[in-house]
Amino acid sequence: MLKSYLTKRLFAYLVLLGVFSPLLAGGGGPDNYGYTWKDSGEPEVNFSWIDVPNRPGAVQITTLGDDNFSAPISLGFSFRYYWLNFTSIRIGSNAWLSFDPGVDNNAWCFQNMPSTQSPGTNNTLAPLLADMNFLSTYPSLPNPGECWYWTNNQDSFVVSYINLPFWKDDSSGAAPPDWLGENTFQVILAGQDSSITFQYLDMDTASFIDRSQCASEVVIGIENSQGQIGLEPLLETVPRDSFAIKFFYPAEDTFEVRDGAAAWSMNPGGKGRFYFINDTLDVTGAVTNSGNVTIDTTVVVEARFRNQSLGTLWLERDTLDSIALGGTPVLSFPGGPVLPNFGQFFMNIIVDQPGDLNPQNNRTETEIDVVSSTDSSIVLRYAYNGASNTSISWPSGNNGVGMYIDFPYYPYRITALEVYVVGPDTDTLTPLPSGFLVEVQADDNQGAPGTVLASQARSSFNARDEWNFIPLPTQPVIDSGGVFVSWIQGGLGIGLGTQGFGPRSRQTFEIFGGAWAPYRFAEREDFMIRVYIDRFWVGAEAPQSSGFSELVITPNPSAGTFSLQFRQQVAGPVEVQILDLHGKSHYAVELPPRAPGKRRRGFTLPKLASGIYLLRLQQNGQSVSRKLIIRP
Repeated sequence: MLKSYLTKRLFAYLVLLGVFSPLLAGGGGPDNYGYTWKDSGEPEVNFSWIDVPNRPGAVQITTLGDDNFSAPISLGFSFRYYWLNFTSIRIGSNAWLSFDPGVDNNAWCFQNMPSTQSPGTNNTLAPLLADMNFLSTYPSLPNPGECWYWTNNQDSFVVSYINLPFWKDDSSGAAPPDWLGENTFQVILAGQDSSITFQYLDMDTASFIDRSQCASEVVIGIENSQGQIGLEPLLETVPRDSFAIKFFYPAEDTFEVRDGAAAWSMNPGGKGRFYFINDTLDVTGAVTNSGNVTIDTTVVVEARFRNQSLGTLWLERDTLDSIALGGTPVLSFPGGPVLPNFGQFFMNIIVDQPGDLNPQNNRTETEIDVVSSTDSSIVLRYAYNGASNTSISWPSGNNGVGMYIDFPYYPYRITALEVYVVGPDTDTLTPLPSGFLVEVQADDNQGAPGTVLASQARSSFNARDEWNFIPLPTQPVIDSGGVFVSWIQGGLGIGLGTQGFGPRSRQTFEIFGGAWAPYRFAEREDFMIRVYIDRFWVGAEAPQSSGFSELVITPNPSAGTFSLQFRQQVAGPVEVQILDLHGKSHYAVELPPRAPGKRRRGFTLPKLASGIYLLRLQQNGQSVSRKLIIRP
């Protein structure tokens, strides 16, 4: 009896501290903004299920997998959440919804609500924030999970998760499948009163497994855009069937928030970019009013360019007399820095505002990667240290990571990749139990990974805790846009190096079952992947060290007959090649040796399909290229 009494007293004390949440607490709040909540045990809240899939105009989201989220989805109306109005939302596979367009990927382990930690739950609704899974790696055991949404385009938006399982680890001898249980629940946004309702129709409480490796395995609640204010009705508890929780907007919206924030640096999203040595940066940045009233005091905005040692190399300031409610002014800073040398740099946008409610969002940074404009082979990478300080691996094969690469000139040819592979131990004599696959994909799928341009697999091998150089048998030439480069784990016992030193590119992704999602720790680290490219000089003179200048093709476009003129600066023979944009040679000839000086030669090519080609002159390992257009 004494043990039972003490246990009850301890549980009550932990509930008071917020360590545990009872299932039927009835209600709670208000938070600091004024939101309150009640459950369906109270007369103000009724459980009334909405059958979304059978509503006219309902849409099924088919892109959700494991630890990913949807593109922004229009609500069809303006919804008031805390002190801001939103017209779109993202839907996550781990049963969360976020109004934040740059949301972090909420993945296990999860943060409590509210929490200012990143990646966290800012600007998020969590009806059942847990390790859920829409995928199955077993075709004979398909995953039953579905996600649907519906809007009346006036004042109601509903998201339903149907038969959604928990994720299950079947990699250590557990029987397949890699999902467990089925849960059906939904979120209702009501524009008339700005209320939020979570409804739970059919919940598989018996299938939830608390792995005890995280403080929070299941989180249910709401949180504001800074993570400082929120409500958490339930923690570590899967709700029962036919149960509802409703969040009530405050009757009076009197909480004034003045919050100037740094929105982005250099480009929306603050994505890392590659530049040439001696380029002058066109510095831009954006600030935003994240509060609910006009900022009517002077806001100082600073642009600061720093090296890896955090030394300031360039600094410029601008001021704003005010920032309107909902405003996001973009600023340009004149006289940007000249990029001094090869390497990695920071570009910061910093906001200084008197009376700022939330100083945590006053700074943002962008990674600036500087490469040579004259080297014949260039290495592109976001991680610069020679050795890994951390690594990433997945509990099963055929999953991996990726990153997006673009470049400041076109076209260029990708010749090789290099990845830093790690093993579970330091035994370099025993081959690693698994290999990996690297791929290069075009960004021709509406900006997402699309056509596979190059692919190369490696089976088990000894090289671990070191860089592995992988020449590509197919060397694609890119004339616009960028590429996605991926590393796919072949099985257990192998990983990829990561680095958290320096700025982060925010160009990283995680890949599950072929589905790409922003990397959950993109704000913390980059992957140790290198991309080797050869330069193709098109539309501009090559450096004098190339051995050629004054290169002119007449006419261009051509039907296949044209004249080539150039100045040869080194005596000897010259090779002329015509290549397509995939690097395949369609014509080659060696011109006889000549002394330095101007040369002119006419060509009639064999029949070529109309399109863009490259005419390349090469001598003594140096080359220069021009774009050649073949017309019908």
